[in-house]
This record gives sequence, C-alpha cells and structure tokens, in this order.
Amino acid sequence: MQVKIFQIIIILLFLTSCYSKTPSIKMIGKFHADKDLFLAQFDSKTDVDDIHSIAGVATILRDPRFAGVKYHAVAGAYGIQEGLYVPANELFEEAFGNNWSDADSNFELALKEVTSIVIKTLKEDGDIWIAEAGQSDFTSALIRNLKILILLFRQKKEFMLCSTAIGMKITHLRRI
Repeated sequence: MQVKIFQIIIILLFLTSCYSKTPSIKMIGKFHADKDLFLAQFDSKTDVDDIHSIAGVATILRDPRFAGVKYHAVAGAYGIQEGLYVPANELFEEAFGNNWSDADSNFELALKEVTSIVIKTLKEDGDIWIAEAGQSDFTSALIRNLKILILLFRQKKEFMLCSTAIGMKITHLRRI
C-alpha cells in the first residue's frame, strides 16, 4: 500500500527535479508540457492507498511549475485482482474536474474517451506518459486500441509507459 504511494511520489519528484526553465519550450524533464499528455490511472481496488495518490497527483498538478500540463485521470483502472473497488468519484471531480474517466462504471466508454484524447495528442506530435497505480487491464486495452489505429494509419510513434506495476521501469514501445 505505501509502496504504491512512494513509487508515484518518486515519479513525480523525478519530473519536478528535471524541470527546465527554457522560455520557448516548456519542458519538465523529457516531458513537453505544451504537447505531451500525462495519464494518471488509478485502480482503487483492494486498498485505499490510491485515494492518497489521487490527492497527491492533483496537488502536484496545481503547482505553478506544472501549469499548462495536459493530463487526464482514469478511475477504476484495475486488473483481475480480487477485492472490492473503492469508489472515489467526488474526489476525482474535485481533483481533476472534467479531465477524468470512470473505467469502473463504464469501461468501454472510458476507453473510448481516453483513446480519443490520446489520438488527439499523437496527431499534435505529443507523447503519452502513463503513470499506473496498480495492475491495469485498462492500459492493456488502450495500448491494443492504439496498436490497431497505428497499424491502420501506418503511423510510427513512441510511447512511454511508466508503470509502478513493473517496478518503475520505463518501457518504450516502438513501431507498434
């Protein structure tokens, strides 16, 4: 439980420590704040540590250094693990406004919404950064959707998947 929170904090500290003050292009590490998309995906299943992570991510995104960062959060991005889901819709509304989707209540609608946001970002030459707060069938489905679309449109794009579920390893998916 505390490990997930610690891992998400480490990711966010990494992003803040690499903040660049370049006037023409707003960079946070390798993240292009003007064109990249940060997806924060929370499983909120079997434990309540994600509730703290949701509040932490929202707090950091409100910091002036992150002004202009394009982001979207996903609630209910869990896998096949046992246990009860901890609904936090009021917290998501307060934390992210309209920039979140509810995969627990309607997985397919959330997947459609997020896929659309990701496609728009990719068309504008942005990269997608995914922070996972647990195992996620949602991320898998999103990547599958994008693979199909990229194959259809013969686009080549690099995805950066930063997942706490795989021990903070950054994985590059090239030429999907």
